[in-house]
Amino acid sequence: MAAAVLAGCGTGKYSQTAQQVAPVPGYSQNFSIAQPPGSVGVSNAHLPYPGVGGYKAGAEAPLELWLYNNTQNPLTVVVTSEAGTVEDNKTIVPVGGLVKPEMTITGLKNDIKPGESLTITIEFVGYVKTEAVLPVSSPEEALPRSPMQAPAGEGH
Repeated sequence: MAAAVLAGCGTGKYSQTAQQVAPVPGYSQNFSIAQPPGSVGVSNAHLPYPGVGGYKAGAEAPLELWLYNNTQNPLTVVVTSEAGTVEDNKTIVPVGGLVKPEMTITGLKNDIKPGESLTITIEFVGYVKTEAVLPVSSPEEALPRSPMQAPAGEGH
């Protein structure tokens, strides 16, 4: 009996897992909609790893994001950014849909290096508008190790 009572410990809003988020590198947010009932959102929005040099001012950067629509109507989403011009910035998400639009920010106003971020505005037209801070993702594979040799006997 005691084991059954103790099995419930650690659950609820103060448990270790109550505030965990998905293990994806980008910005994710869900928005509940009252009328019509449902939700809309964005998942794993980020800039792909561009290499050690990052994205240069004046260049372009692809946006990677997923948009979803759990409402009773098709959804128009518009993405903008003060960091540059978002090309193909408008997309339609069907009822119950999940889409990965192909969007690119052109004419970047500043360099963006790995480890830094860029802010975009995502408008779910007629529902909600939000600012999202998109990180530059880490490389998908480990970077090569430095070829530097340490003097003999001076290791850790």
